[in-house]
Amino acid sequence: MALIMQEVSQEREIEIPEPVRDVYRQWRPAPLFRRSFTVSREVERARVYVSGLGYYELYLNGEKVGDHVLDPGLTDYSKRAPYVTYDITDRVRAGDNVVGVILGNGRFFAPRLTVPVKTATYGYPKMRLMMRVEFVDGTVRDIVSDGDWKLTTAGPIRENNDYDGETYDARLEQESWASPGFDDAHWQAWCVYAFHPAAFPDWRTDAALAAASHRDGRQ
Repeated sequence: MALIMQEVSQEREIEIPEPVRDVYRQWRPAPLFRRSFTVSREVERARVYVSGLGYYELYLNGEKVGDHVLDPGLTDYSKRAPYVTYDITDRVRAGDNVVGVILGNGRFFAPRLTVPVKTATYGYPKMRLMMRVEFVDGTVRDIVSDGDWKLTTAGPIRENNDYDGETYDARLEQESWASPGFDDAHWQAWCVYAFHPAAFPDWRTDAALAAASHRDGRQ
């Protein structure tokens, strides 16, 4: 199973593209990311592994996944980045699906570097994600952080960081942005990067062990 994971997983480290970085430098909004996918077979099991820096919220078909806030935990991002695993078996639908992510700055992208004290910064918010869907017929599909996602920085969270809180403009809410049927034609493509091995996790082993436990009847 571990070898299969290494062969099929194509997830990459992704972040906001160059054309919107001037806006980001000025306002530091929380970008919205979305990706559509279709399910045509009966699902046996589905899990998602996600690491969003500095903070993230994960959505599937318009609903938030999990009850976490300010996730993942603070760490030295030059060395490691925590990730979270969710069982989403009961959330994946037959037909059209959408996975969405909101990224916040947290302590990853610093709003100021020297005031009131020297602060480390690690670059623009970024994410790595892998969703593994296992079907009753034994086939598997991976939905990953790749070039097929789209983003916008025109969402309602206009500013956010750990020191100054959040500025929220309800006029900019995009209803159903993480649901099927939403028109994202005006959204942009995002940047895809190779892994930063010192920071981002390698969850192939965890996914392989989880799948093996499921086959053996262990939880």
